[in-house]
Amino acid sequence: MAGTLEIWADLTGECLSILQLAVAPDIVVLGGGLSNIPGVENRLSAALATRRLGDAAMPSIAIARHGDSSGARGAALIAAVG
Repeated sequence: MAGTLEIWADLTGECLSILQLAVAPDIVVLGGGLSNIPGVENRLSAALATRRLGDAAMPSIAIARHGDSSGARGAALIAAVG
């Protein structure tokens, strides 16, 4: 029986495949608490690969470079200058 994390990765892989077909991003950056899950980028890359249609380009999946609060910091910076 699959564990919660495997089920989540499978469902999220499905969502990412739809995003790939609609928007075709080059990269998907994971932040927040999600970025603290060990190996999450590998799990999602594998789940996305199982749904690849033909030779459609696959986005890279990466962890936010500056930690789990990167999005909040970026929003604060934009608010401060904009």
